Amino acid sequence: MNQKTNAQEKFHQLRKQAETMMASKTFSGTPPVVDDPLKLIHELQTFQIELELQNEELKRSQQEVMKTQIKYTQLYDFAPVGYLTIEFNGVIRNANLTLADMLAIERSSLIDQALSVHIVSEDQDIFYQHLGRLADEKTKQVCELRMKKTDATFFYAQLESTVLSNQIGKPGPYRTVIIDISERKQMEKEQEHIQKQLFQAHKMTAMATMAGGVAHDFNNILFIILGNVEFLMEDIPEWEPSYSKLGTIKTAALRAAGIVKMLLNFSFMTDQEQKPMDVAVEINEAFKLLRSLIPSTINIRTIVPDTEVMILADIIQFGRILINLGTNAAQAMEETGGSVEIKLETQFLEQGAVEHYPALKAGTYAKISVCDNGPGIDPEIMSRIFDPYFTTREFGTRAGLGLAVVHGIVKNHNGAVTATGEPGQGVCFTLFFPVIDQ
Repeated sequence: MNQKTNAQEKFHQLRKQAETMMASKTFSGTPPVVDDPLKLIHELQTFQIELELQNEELKRSQQEVMKTQIKYTQLYDFAPVGYLTIEFNGVIRNANLTLADMLAIERSSLIDQALSVHIVSEDQDIFYQHLGRLADEKTKQVCELRMKKTDATFFYAQLESTVLSNQIGKPGPYRTVIIDISERKQMEKEQEHIQKQLFQAHKMTAMATMAGGVAHDFNNILFIILGNVEFLMEDIPEWEPSYSKLGTIKTAALRAAGIVKMLLNFSFMTDQEQKPMDVAVEINEAFKLLRSLIPSTINIRTIVPDTEVMILADIIQFGRILINLGTNAAQAMEETGGSVEIKLETQFLEQGAVEHYPALKAGTYAKISVCDNGPGIDPEIMSRIFDPYFTTREFGTRAGLGLAVVHGIVKNHNGAVTATGEPGQGVCFTLFFPVIDQ
């Protein structure tokens, strides 16, 4: 610019000199004293060309400045992350358009406004601690929090802040980058959910293996007890007092054998005869048995469709599931009374649609709900209710193995079982069995 100004001044001086010479020639009639007129004209033309070249250079410089401004706008305003400059107290000095889009607000509305206004109230302490660390340490600080939009929805954001000015005794300003990490958070939640599913599957597999081993060992012991009892009963007359005592031992051993069978069912080590079965018919049959087992203070009702719902199942094992769930509900309401509802319907499920059962194949399922209005289940123990021997009832009462057996039988039928409920709102068990063509 200085070079151009000097050239312009020199050009004007020469021009003025030439005009003076021409004026003196015109009005005085005396030829001006010029050492070399051609040289003067040559210099004027030369400076004119120089000015034209400098003007073109200036235009090119202006174009470069415009290109730089466009690049800056693209890099800053349209960056994939939010950029902003904030004061030490969190007031926004400048912000790019991306941040305004993130918050669904006009950029002009952000300037001179506290950034905390756009942070979920529960997470504002995280932001103020972030500012405090910046002021104290003067180094890059990172935090994660939730930011809210103008429509009251929120997204997860990661803030990365650095100090722009390191002047002693003068805090801030800070340059902050805001990254939307909602997708990452969602992936972390899904990963955590999958890890819980994997842990539950490993736990149930370990429990099943242990139960199968215990059942087989216990079965061998029972075989010896039952065999010797039967030999003794053959050798002792029925009128002997010891004969009835042997009968009691045999009855107890047979009951123990029934428990062993349930353990084997849980561990999937028994052969079950699965045949086409109408679920509605079996629910009505189970209802009759439940009505005789459950106190009259507890009301039972069934809701089943008029049409057939066919599944492939072992009728005895299927009935045991309903009896187990029904008696568990009744035991929970022994003191207060209440109601149990068994409902049957069909539902199409996508693969992995049932929580904790991602491997459940897509298709139509018989959905059976067994719900009560009893005291409910504490969320802290909900994940343990299908574990063998886990119970919330006092030691010595009828409880312990039922829900683990239900889980084992349903899994062996290529189905799924889930439980929902909260304290004071009852419990609802939902079972899914694949529907088959009649």
